[in-house]
Amino acid sequence: MEIIKPMIICAWLTLKSAMAGREETVDDKQILEFVEDSPDPVVTTAETADHFGFSNSGILKRLHPLADTDLLNSKEAGRTYVWWITNRGQEYLEGELSAKDLDNG
Repeated sequence: MEIIKPMIICAWLTLKSAMAGREETVDDKQILEFVEDSPDPVVTTAETADHFGFSNSGILKRLHPLADTDLLNSKEAGRTYVWWITNRGQEYLEGELSAKDLDNG
């Protein structure tokens, strides 16, 4: 299996989760790194939105595709969601996933 460099995977994920007509200012790898680097075991939607200067609804449009590809997990906690990186998300950050792996998620 061919290993795809993180930059190529990142471009694929950004393209997959991009909103039509709007240029992405934060790539998915940056979001995953923020979640992984948190001193807490989970981050909230609001924490993530504040960190990147997004609205809650704007960051949710970025977080849900990451969860759909099993790079993040989430759980409803009261009136918000909390997010944490999966083993697969860590593999992505380490460059251990191929494009085929993402498609077969």
